[in-house]
Amino acid sequence: MGSFRFWPFPELKTNRLTLKKLVQSDADGIFALRSNPDVIKYTGIKQYTTINEAESYIQKIEHDLECGKCIMWSISITSTEEFIGSICFWNISEDGTCAEIGYDLLPPFHGKGFMQEAIQSVVRYGFEGMELGEIVADLCSENVRSVRLLEKNGFRKNKAHTISNENGDKVGMAVYFLKRTDFKYNIPPNCILHGGCISDFAF
Repeated sequence: MGSFRFWPFPELKTNRLTLKKLVQSDADGIFALRSNPDVIKYTGIKQYTTINEAESYIQKIEHDLECGKCIMWSISITSTEEFIGSICFWNISEDGTCAEIGYDLLPPFHGKGFMQEAIQSVVRYGFEGMELGEIVADLCSENVRSVRLLEKNGFRKNKAHTISNENGDKVGMAVYFLKRTDFKYNIPPNCILHGGCISDFAF
């Protein structure tokens, strides 16, 4: 099996945001996300109660990054350097042609177009830097805000399915997808990429 080597780490910049490698100094931000019931409501993630959980999570992400299993960016406002969320590719297929996108944003920053900027930049990196053929998202169908965001960025619904959460309750899920051939390159020209991706996969 091949793997991605994200070195140097691809730092992305949009009009208002900086997306960079998640590090231990982001533990407070990760804890703020994963201890917030509104953020984790549709994710099935267990609510964090200690900062140690956030630190352990970042350590796992760092390990998975080194192994080429995933890549996660912290999202911060460039002008203030304030942490506001995270975004990632994970669940990368064995042949390196498909990855799942995931993201979360602190509630005070909802409705301001920040995640729209982040998704556009990361999706473009996925198609150009990683040479993915397809990006998918598997989310709770009741998460209307996230569904609308995906549809705004050209994702289409593929299928619906049901899972059981930690409480044993049935949850309706929906899989959305975007193919590289359907991606519209509407990223502002001042989007800057630092770093890159070396792939062992043959495309």
